[in-house]
Amino acid sequence: MGHKGRILDAIRTQVARFASDAHTLCDAFCGSAVVAWDLAERFDRPLLAGDLQSFATARAAAIVTRTEPIERFDFVDQWFERARILIDDITLGLRIPGSPSGELKGQITASRHAILRARTYVVNTLSGVLRHTGRPWPITLAYGGYYFSLFQALTLDALRSTLPRNGKERAVALSALIGAASRCSASPGHTAQPLGTKKDSLPHVIDAWNRSIFEHVKVDIEEIAPRHARVQGEVEVGSWE
Repeated sequence: MGHKGRILDAIRTQVARFASDAHTLCDAFCGSAVVAWDLAERFDRPLLAGDLQSFATARAAAIVTRTEPIERFDFVDQWFERARILIDDITLGLRIPGSPSGELKGQITASRHAILRARTYVVNTLSGVLRHTGRPWPITLAYGGYYFSLFQALTLDALRSTLPRNGKERAVALSALIGAASRCSASPGHTAQPLGTKKDSLPHVIDAWNRSIFEHVKVDIEEIAPRHARVQGEVEVGSWE
């Protein structure tokens, strides 16, 4: 259990013992995909990455299913622009509560009020607006004001709705979006409950809510895009069986 990135060398050493006699390598519980990525890059064997959760296989697909680097990044700016236009269209005329700034870290009452106001705004105002747009906004409706600020949640949903159409670029973009959501989440871990509004938690919520989704997505794309598998592999959502 836990992040396998710290033991990749050991995993790779063990896999090397039998990889030459194997037809396919498999990461049956691929999770964050760090193991699947590493094995796909290191071994001349197709890799099957599987998990019960689709976010995990979407993360893995960015490298496992590609055999060439992505060298042009024009699609990123175009994607971001589509998302920004969508956000502007949705929020036109709305007074969406802003995130508490770093200056409020020491002001417990004011920062707590800002967070609770964001949660109330989703229920009383934003939910009604979003349900009439004809697009899904699941992150905003479920997690806005909790794991993410309202603008972060809207950004995640808008980016998800406007992903590139090109298969390889889309795979990398979606993987980077998942990575950015994980890094910006106001929670102590990617499977944990959102941080609350108690005194000790508030500074961490404020820090998380002020992270830029766009910047984190761009950084992730720049890290993932040059990487690729030696042999094209596959991903599958489902039981290891």
